[in-house]
Amino acid sequence: MPSSILPASKMKLLRIQGVNCFQVFWSPYHAYSMNATRALESSHPQYEQAKRRWETRTDPFWWNCLISSKAGGNKRVVRNWLARRGRVTITEALKRKGYAKNGARLAKESKVSNAKDLVGSANLLVGKQMLHTSFKDLQHQADLIIEEVVRRQGLEKPKKQE
Repeated sequence: MPSSILPASKMKLLRIQGVNCFQVFWSPYHAYSMNATRALESSHPQYEQAKRRWETRTDPFWWNCLISSKAGGNKRVVRNWLARRGRVTITEALKRKGYAKNGARLAKESKVSNAKDLVGSANLLVGKQMLHTSFKDLQHQADLIIEEVVRRQGLEKPKKQE
């Protein structure tokens, strides 16, 4: 793990063709989440505790699904449903590609003997399009996201276009 954690502002917006339910911000290094304001404001009373929690994380791949009231409306239950739906699809996409939820390579599902873990950070902003997207389409978009993250890390070669 790198000695310092980058701010979320250093993450790059990935434009992935075929993905319209998520905005994907990615970094090959560990970065704070966009909603980790406590870890970034030294005046906050829980600053030291939050900073220590971020610095002791051992997961190779840090990711989260974030949702705003613009995408989910004023109903908390709708926002929670959208965020959970996003998390489930990303977790399943990781598993289909042979990774655990934290980005660690699953040994028995790994087709390559020297395959490495996913490393870095991803903030996935859920869009309001997810409200009307079928689960099958959402799974396809999650697969595209994970494939792009893997491709950018150079762990697998991109598939040739037919």
